[in-house]
Amino acid sequence: MTGFPPSQRLSPADLPRLRELADRCRAEDGLTPFNDQTLALIGQGRAEGVVVPGDDGNDGRNGLDAAAVHADGVWEIAVAPAARRRGLGRRLLNAARRHAPDPCWAHGAHPAARRLAAAPRLA
Repeated sequence: MTGFPPSQRLSPADLPRLRELADRCRAEDGLTPFNDQTLALIGQGRAEGVVVPGDDGNDGRNGLDAAAVHADGVWEIAVAPAARRRGLGRRLLNAARRHAPDPCWAHGAHPAARRLAAAPRLA
């Protein structure tokens, strides 16, 4: 995928796929990419984000490859383990920051998040 859909308001209906993505990340990394407050705000319809459907041949209904969630002035980004090492996180971060240039937060010290944070240019 070269481009991303625009950031949109997330709703309680988005929670199952975002939780499933977070569960896959937690199983691989030992940490969840979204904090409890972010998940609560999604459930209240008070967060927005960019979701990247999985390449599952079923329009992503079986899962997400990645998501950037904007809540309380901070972006939290998750990339599914099977979708990593393809530049998806960097492209998603750039798209998110173009929408709202707020800080991004990574839970833990994942090596890919460190590399992304150390990059001289994100855009």
